[in-house]
Amino acid sequence: MADHQGLYILMLSIHGRICGTPELGVDADTGGQVGYVLDEMQALARDPRVTRIDLLTRRFNDPGTNPIYGAPRELLESGAQIIRLSAGPAHKYLQKERLWDYLDTFVDGALHFIRSEDCIPDVIHATMPMRVM
Repeated sequence: MADHQGLYILMLSIHGRICGTPELGVDADTGGQVGYVLDEMQALARDPRVTRIDLLTRRFNDPGTNPIYGAPRELLESGAQIIRLSAGPAHKYLQKERLWDYLDTFVDGALHFIRSEDCIPDVIHATMPMRVM
């Protein structure tokens, strides 16, 4: 168990197109999985056994998308937060299937985040895009 009261859950979803007010159905990357991850995150944040829940995802500043995706942190109403990490082109949204080349950078960013927060997660849950050959 980590050095805090209650559970700290860290979720990973490299998609990047996840925000507190989801744009469900905008493209193939804003469908069921995004809705599922957000719903799960919000439900866990309301559980009294959980004291902290963070979702790590990809940060980018594509002018054709919502500017929230460039924000490093987004606090949700439930108290959960979305943390956006650099991985891949900073000024370009990439579909989830094109993110495999940046997975190592994303993992490095996740490890850096964990170390900088000085709080080890009790649970790490990840959702990953399918690899298309």
